[in-house]
Amino acid sequence: MIRDPERTAEHLQAMHALGIRLLVDDFGTGYSSLSMLQQLDFDLLKVDKSFTRRLGHDGQGEILFKAIITMAHALGMKVVAEGVERPEQAEVLSRLQCDELQGYYIATPLDASGVQVEIRRRQREKRSA
Repeated sequence: MIRDPERTAEHLQAMHALGIRLLVDDFGTGYSSLSMLQQLDFDLLKVDKSFTRRLGHDGQGEILFKAIITMAHALGMKVVAEGVERPEQAEVLSRLQCDELQGYYIATPLDASGVQVEIRRRQREKRSA
């Protein structure tokens, strides 16, 4: 991707044409960069848990997350916050209009059959509420 972004963009566009959604995982660490977001057409931006961890501890964490969400939405991407472990993190992310949350506060990791059981459980809770 880094060596030949034009060719990569062509391949990603072909994948989009097939209905495949593309995401950037662990945004803010490693090789993820703002220039890559601008050049390549991604659908989803998963923000690394190191940013989520700072929410509720200092104002800078919230400022940075707000900037990431605003930028991603302007580029037409949805945002997933990784590593949500506390209710106050979920509250801040909701206020900042983060699209999706991932982490132990939402659910522990599950295999395919566990996901089905959890979905059914939540549906029952919703009906009884």
